[in-house]
Amino acid sequence: MVKTLAKNERTDGFLAQIYDYLHDTNPKQTVFNQMTPKSLYWHLSTAHDALQEKRYTDALQHFLDANADGRLNENWLYHYRLGMAYERLKRIPQARSVLKKAVPLSKNNPQVVNYLAYTEVDNNINVAENLDKLLKAFEKSQTAYIADSVACKYS
Repeated sequence: MVKTLAKNERTDGFLAQIYDYLHDTNPKQTVFNQMTPKSLYWHLSTAHDALQEKRYTDALQHFLDANADGRLNENWLYHYRLGMAYERLKRIPQARSVLKKAVPLSKNNPQVVNYLAYTEVDNNINVAENLDKLLKAFEKSQTAYIADSVACKYS
């Protein structure tokens, strides 16, 4: 059975950011033209849905398959989501590696910095330094997600 493009708006938003990076002027049409099992778009959609559904092993495999040709090597959102899959699977060294790549690619996006810092604090890695990074991320973007990270790690 071929998976449809997206189950929800969050998947659409994630894919739209990937398409923008690929300079796709008509992403929806491209997807409908190319949405076949094993395509880049199919793997990304399936990976994102699997991540949302907490099927982390499936998500990881689809993220890796999506970038088999290296087209997403400089895409921060790809590395961010890949890092999430690794982190959820408790594969912390791999999570840290790809999240560290995502941070500069994202131009220090506070959400990405927060995820890396939280992961490291949660695993007793450079705790003081990462607590400082959590606070700085919160100063830049006072989202509930980052506030929760700060509260959890300072409590």
